[in-house]
Amino acid sequence: MAYLALKVLFIACLFSISRKYCIAKIRMKSTFESLSQVLGNINFWLSRDEASRLIVAASTMASMKQRHLPDHIRITPNKQRGPRVKIRKAPLVEGGRTEIAVWPEAGISEYTLPVLGCVISGQADLRAADYILHCQPGDIILFPAGIPKCNSHKPHLEGNSDGRSCDVLWINKIMPAMGLGCYICQSRDTQHFTLLDQSCLIPDPFLEQMFERCCEELQERRPGKMAAQMFSLMFSLIKREIDEDTAQLLPYANPRSLDALDASHHPIEEARLYIDSHLKFHLTIESVARHVYLSSTQFKRSFREHTGQTFHEYLTTQRLKRASQLLHDTNMTVKDTCLHVGIKPNQLRNLFQEKYGCSPKEFRHRHHSS
Repeated sequence: MAYLALKVLFIACLFSISRKYCIAKIRMKSTFESLSQVLGNINFWLSRDEASRLIVAASTMASMKQRHLPDHIRITPNKQRGPRVKIRKAPLVEGGRTEIAVWPEAGISEYTLPVLGCVISGQADLRAADYILHCQPGDIILFPAGIPKCNSHKPHLEGNSDGRSCDVLWINKIMPAMGLGCYICQSRDTQHFTLLDQSCLIPDPFLEQMFERCCEELQERRPGKMAAQMFSLMFSLIKREIDEDTAQLLPYANPRSLDALDASHHPIEEARLYIDSHLKFHLTIESVARHVYLSSTQFKRSFREHTGQTFHEYLTTQRLKRASQLLHDTNMTVKDTCLHVGIKPNQLRNLFQEKYGCSPKEFRHRHHSS
């Protein structure tokens, strides 16, 4: 049954790509151009080397050594220095992944969700549990949920790091149920930082599901041709979303959003972030309230008190704002704009008439001719 479900998902992905490319392609410069190029490079390596590029981190060094790994991969011991500190409130960190525990001295953390790391340059020394994986460009490592892995507090370089560097692309689900997060971290000598301008959110539930299925395939059946094809397709779909400019700045890399997700962690701010990143989908008070663990009655009252608007007023405002940006900044058709903001063409026309005194086409003409 699991295999049949994977086949159905794979066919659905192919159908999605075919349907999308039958629509006139939108030609624009991607906001995350470097990230798109990186995804293209990873897909090239994966298509060339297939399953030999895929690695699943194990819970111990002994278990890791029993797995079939590429010849160039080295494993060295890494004692987990210092105490394990349990995170009681499970704050959102590193692009929305929820941290369970951290070893501050060792520079590793334990997370509730799987994380995918793709080495894109240099030799990356990735800490996991009680060992270090020494990886090369093109290696794709899945860190299953619960297995301690390197965090952003230390560079991914072991030993003498003078003159050394490495770049790693990370992909994981963003909580609460916002989509897939993609970002690049760089290690330079003793420094480590994240490229915030190349940190993006893909607010697509289908890609969330695809990511989950890819991780399950890799963990349950081990690296194989099917897993390589599934990951290749997933990378292609992510790249397409970025190239078509539907990807958004990762909320947790946005200072305004970080303020909204501080210790107070207000549920209405979570709801606003969720709405803003899911405009093209059918949103209801009930569905958004569930995501922030409030009843519909509590949600409606709190939303109005916190924003000064009703849920539907806020949703309409954000959809109109996003549609205006797309018509002003891209050559996307009005029909495709409607699809991207989750509204019907006649409704969009009425909103533009009310707000700007013109149709969406006239709005675009005014701004492009000015």
